[in-house]
Amino acid sequence: MPSQRARTAWDLARFDAHNDAPQSTAAENGPAAGAAASMIAEAERIAATLEPELKQVIDTTMEQVAEIEHEALRDIRELTQRADRDAQAALDRSARLVGSLETLTRTVAEVTSALRADMDDVIDSLQRLREVRIDVPEAANTAPIQASQSR
Repeated sequence: MPSQRARTAWDLARFDAHNDAPQSTAAENGPAAGAAASMIAEAERIAATLEPELKQVIDTTMEQVAEIEHEALRDIRELTQRADRDAQAALDRSARLVGSLETLTRTVAEVTSALRADMDDVIDSLQRLREVRIDVPEAANTAPIQASQSR
């Protein structure tokens, strides 16, 4: 049974995590050292076998990431171009609308000017009529008298 003193990193490395029993080192046990060396060799062989497959997985993943990035950039470019086209179309529509409003403003100004001119003519005509009417009653009042005297 191990002592109850604080364990160092070396102590922890020498003990089995499952039963806390000390593990033997290659220097302490000859046949166990051979088994450990065999296990290390097997682990290295497995790592060497897995390395090309892991590299292939990493390469494939990187290719897929690059393809996704390429597609994203293409989509962004397409969206930007579409937004530019839409913005240009909106600008063109706005320009046409401003042109139409300017034409409407000119037309309203012309109609207003024509109505003012017509209104001025009507006012002038009414003033002349009033002047004529003022002169007419005097002539109308005297005309019957003159007509009756001549009989």
